[in-house]
Amino acid sequence: NISCLKDGKTIDMPIKGHVSFRGKNGIKGEVVMRNGKILGWAWGAGFVDGIGQGMERASQPAVGLGATAAYGAGDVLKMGIGGGASKAAQTLSDYYIKRAEQYHPVIPIGAGNEVTVVFQDGFQLKT
Repeated sequence: NISCLKDGKTIDMPIKGHVSFRGKNGIKGEVVMRNGKILGWAWGAGFVDGIGQGMERASQPAVGLGATAAYGAGDVLKMGIGGGASKAAQTLSDYYIKRAEQYHPVIPIGAGNEVTVVFQDGFQLKT
């Protein structure tokens, strides 16, 4: 893709071509994924989700077969806190995972490297 700014508008469109550096196709560099921190946050939110679910289940009294249980105010409060924390953490985890999926690998190169851009087909920048 080529990304540029034309008349104050951002353009991002697919092209056919490549970049050459010192007569060689491509630029050497190490591929870096920058979504590690976001995946860590998603893991943390998932962990809180698990704690919330455990807290919600632990606050439900166990009774024998055919018996019914009456929930006290403390049990209801614990189930509410556990269920709320679980739902919020699950939503947050889903959000972080969607954000991480938007990241693309990059190859960082030093500033000032002169490259040759080779276009294999013609194109017109469309705003």
